Order: sequence, then structure tokens, then C-alpha cells
Amino acid sequence: MIRPISTATSEEALKASKAAPARIAATPLSLAHLTVLEASPTQLTILAARAGCAFVGLRLIPVTPSETPWPLISSRAMLRETKRALADNGVGVLDVELVRLTPDLDVADLEGLLETAAELGARHVLTQVHDGDFVRAGEKYAALCDRAVGFGLTCDLEFLPWTDMRDVGAAMTFLNAVNHDQCGLCIDTLHLARSGSPPEVIDAIPPRWLHFAQICDAPAKAPQTREGLIEAARGERLWPGQGGLPLRAVIERLPPGAPLALEIPNRELALKMPAEARVRGAAEAARALLAEMQSAGDGRTAN
Repeated sequence: MIRPISTATSEEALKASKAAPARIAATPLSLAHLTVLEASPTQLTILAARAGCAFVGLRLIPVTPSETPWPLISSRAMLRETKRALADNGVGVLDVELVRLTPDLDVADLEGLLETAAELGARHVLTQVHDGDFVRAGEKYAALCDRAVGFGLTCDLEFLPWTDMRDVGAAMTFLNAVNHDQCGLCIDTLHLARSGSPPEVIDAIPPRWLHFAQICDAPAKAPQTREGLIEAARGERLWPGQGGLPLRAVIERLPPGAPLALEIPNRELALKMPAEARVRGAAEAARALLAEMQSAGDGRTAN
């Protein structure tokens, strides 16, 4: 059972964060749903607050048949409960997921997701391309962006190294072709490394697209099969500092203040450690990394 956090506790945390020196560029942390997908939206919010995260990322549309769906779009009761938890614990919604641009997707069917995202106060819609026809996918993405305007949302593209949209270069070509004000590009530190791209490729990305990034660590050596890449991405990620990915080089290239979403699912760890301990450990590891960067003069700390 996860006990609610009092409003007073979250207010104290907020006051403490505001007391930080103005010269420090604070980096907000967000708790991505995939890290603890077994947690309900309300539980995820409480876990995020307890770990000192400013935001959560909520999965409104299931990705795999095996995962537990959380029907925020269809259940007004769950939506009310989640909004109450967000307000009570002083946590915001950074992004919602997941829109998969497939050949048979009807963008009109996503109206409920956009409405729910806006009601939750979300900022971004995580979006992936699962269609080798980039012209067709681009038309759907542009239509999604058009609809997102009225809800104050951006549509942040996430590339996956096991798909045709496999790296930063492909993603940038796609976004430049669409050329919409609601465009965004989400850098996932694991996907960036597994695509074979060095952190320096981020320098070519327009800062206006970099609304947030997803952070985790992993062994430097990548799996050699498509199935291995997927398996590792969905259940073998490590806390920052536990692997060999160039996290500092990625983070220092992001716009100041861009939130870092902790997307760190680890099946082995989930078998021996409760959700709260996993989330707290991930957040503390991220803060330790940011503190080291701050000490070295990179100018970031966690908020």
C-alpha cells in the first residue's frame, strides 16, 4: 500500500527547491511510467513526490498486450482520482504516451488521448513512427500536431534503433519535412547510444525541439539482435552511473532547465526491490550525477 503524501510535505519540498541559489540551473526530474508500470497513475504520482520528482509521465495507451492498462481516457473516476493526487502532492504531468504512427492509425481516434492529456495538464505527447512509409507517417504526424495545437501540447518524436526511424538523423529529416510548430524530439539516452550516434549529434538539433529527455544507463556494449535491443529497452535499464553510457555528454547538450524523465525499467530489480525503493534509488542516482556535473562546472542540479 502506498500512503498519500500530505500537501504540507510537498510545499516544504517546493520551498526548499526555491531556496537554491539563482545561479544554479535546476533540472527537474520526471518519473516515467515504464519505470514502474505496475503502479496506477495515483500510485505513480505518490512515488514521484516521495522521490522528489517534479513530474510524472503517464501511459494512457498500452504498448504491449501483457501490461496492465490504466484507463484514464475512458474512466472519469480514475481521471478524477489522478488529478486529485497530482494536486495533493504538487506533481505535474510532463508527458503522456504512447502514440504509435502505424499505417492503419486514424488520427481522429486520438482525440480522447489529447483531451485527457490537456485535462491532466500535460505538456507533451510522446510519439513514435512504426511505418516504413515516412511520407504517410509524416501526414499522420502533421495531422496529430494540428489537433495538438488546440490542447497546448507538443508531439515529441522518439526514435527507436530497431525501427526504420532509428536515429537522430532520420528523426530530424522527418521533423524538418513536417515543419510544424508542435514538433519535438525526445532524446532517450539508451536509444541514442544503441543507434550508434555520439552525443555530439545533439548539437545539430534545434533547441526548440528539445523539450525533455529520457535518461537511464546501460552497459556500453549493445545487444546484437533486434530482439535483444527491445528486451533491454523494456526491462534491463540501469540507474545513472551504473553503466557505460555517456550521460554527462548528453545532458550538457540539452537546453538549460529541460526536464529529465527517469525511464529505467529493470525486471530483475523489480523482483527483489519494492517500487518505492526503485524509484528513490533512480532519482538519487540521477541527482548524484547532476551534482557531479554541477561541481565540475557543468551548471546543472536536480529539482
